[in-house]
Amino acid sequence: MQPPVFGFLPADLGTIDAAQSLRRTAQLTQIHRGTITGAVKLFQKSLVMLSVNFPVLTLSQGIPHLLVRGLKWIAAAFLVLSMTACSEKSPDWNLYDVTGHLPDLEFELQAQGGRTMTEKDLQGKTVMLFFGYASCPDICPTTMAQLSEIMGLLGEDSKDVRIVFISVDPHRDTPDILQAYVNAFNPNAIGLTGDERTIARLAKRYRVAYQIEKPKPGDNADVYNVTHSQGVYVFDNKGRARLLASDSENTQSFAEDMKKLIDQTRKQSS
Repeated sequence: MQPPVFGFLPADLGTIDAAQSLRRTAQLTQIHRGTITGAVKLFQKSLVMLSVNFPVLTLSQGIPHLLVRGLKWIAAAFLVLSMTACSEKSPDWNLYDVTGHLPDLEFELQAQGGRTMTEKDLQGKTVMLFFGYASCPDICPTTMAQLSEIMGLLGEDSKDVRIVFISVDPHRDTPDILQAYVNAFNPNAIGLTGDERTIARLAKRYRVAYQIEKPKPGDNADVYNVTHSQGVYVFDNKGRARLLASDSENTQSFAEDMKKLIDQTRKQSS
């Protein structure tokens, strides 16, 4: 059985770091404001022509591959601008402050042992959420190692923090495989997955771009490439989206923001 080729537009973008892209946005919008605005309008018109509005897409059907590639830079500009509109570096934070601009934590996914898990199971916990897949060769293990290091820097506060790793590759990543993977990094990490459409909807909710390449006829159906955007979403202990970090963030600075957020929400709860 071959894996589905699901994603949501923008897709076929390779590995995108939405948070890191924001660093260049001010310069881009000053120099090329008219060009980017025009590109966004063209992209939006293209979406109408394709009768889509960031839906779940099967890229191997209905949309020529060259058309997707032709829209690649336009979609990237759209993604950067949309993220910029709701996220900025605040003098109060080292990471990007997305308070009030991204949806609260909400999901229903499958965990180890056939258990269904929702955001309610994380009530009272500060969450570092990351999308990836277990066989990822570089970004995912590096990010998981960094998040584990941050947990160590948090000391006693780490007992109220959870790392949540959501797979965009449910064809290969079963809940048990995912949990074994995250356990290798930290005991307070949780591996979750769901069916293809559930993952696609959740990715769209948090503006995560990804694509799963379809194996060629005759190839091993379990051997294929996955590309996905980077970024760690931080939710406070009430499930509110608060911070966005790129994989290039300084670990110490990331930990400082986590401590500050935990202290703030602790005071608000008392």
